[in-house]
This record gives sequence, C-alpha cells and structure tokens, in this order.
Amino acid sequence: MRYDGRLQVINLVLLFFVAFLPVPTSLLFEHYGNSAWPPIIYAFTIAGSFISLNWLWRYAYRAKLMDPRIEEPLFRLILGSTTAVWVVFLFSIPVAVFEPTIAMYLWNAIWPVSAVLDRFHWKKFAAAQTLLFAAADRAGKPASGPQ
Repeated sequence: MRYDGRLQVINLVLLFFVAFLPVPTSLLFEHYGNSAWPPIIYAFTIAGSFISLNWLWRYAYRAKLMDPRIEEPLFRLILGSTTAVWVVFLFSIPVAVFEPTIAMYLWNAIWPVSAVLDRFHWKKFAAAQTLLFAAADRAGKPASGPQ
C-alpha cells in the first residue's frame, strides 16, 4: 500500500539476489567436477533471497506500510511459510564444503520440512484467528477480514 526509503533499500537487496540467481544456476549446471563452490554460491543466493523476502515482509508489517486488515496471525503465517527454504539452503552450505553432491540432494528436504512447518504454522494461525473472532464477537463488532 505505502512505502518508504528503507523498504526500497530492502527491496533492492531482494532484487539483487533475484537478478544474481542466473549466475550460480549456470555455475551449478556447468561441469566443475566435485567443486564445492557452485552449490555454496547457489545455496547462499537462494537463502539470501528468502531471508530478504522475510526481512521485507517483517519491515513492511512493523512499519505499518501494509493494509491494516493484515493482522498478526496472517503476518506470522506468511512469515513462517518461507522458513523451510532458507533454513534448508543455509544448512546445506557447510555440507557442501565436504560433499557438494549430498548438499544438492539435501535441498529436497524442503518438501518434508515445509510440510511439518506449514502444519505447525497453520495450527497457530487457526488458534489465533479463533481468538480474534471470539474477542470481536464478545465486543459485539464484526470480525475483521477481507471486505
């Protein structure tokens, strides 16, 4: 909805990682033997992009630059939905130092880790929304949400 200078800087950091992504992707798929550098650079780029996305989302929410209908439970649900990606990619970096191929296979762990974390975040979201709706009902006003 709105923006400020700091949000623009954070957005540029995110866009840097997105624009840089073709470089480590090409390194990863060219023949470099068993070098650790291509998977390390790729993992760092992907992790950096998702961490930047979380930083952008967190800043926009805390600085009240978003639509006021986005309440805390939804904010936390969206924030948590990308956690598995950057955690798995960051974890793969030290693995790549010793076994680059295993590090790349480790990226497949995003699916089960996401499934577990998403289930956890959805349960927290549902519980928090239930409390918000109950509080709005007790106050005698309609619960907020998309209008």
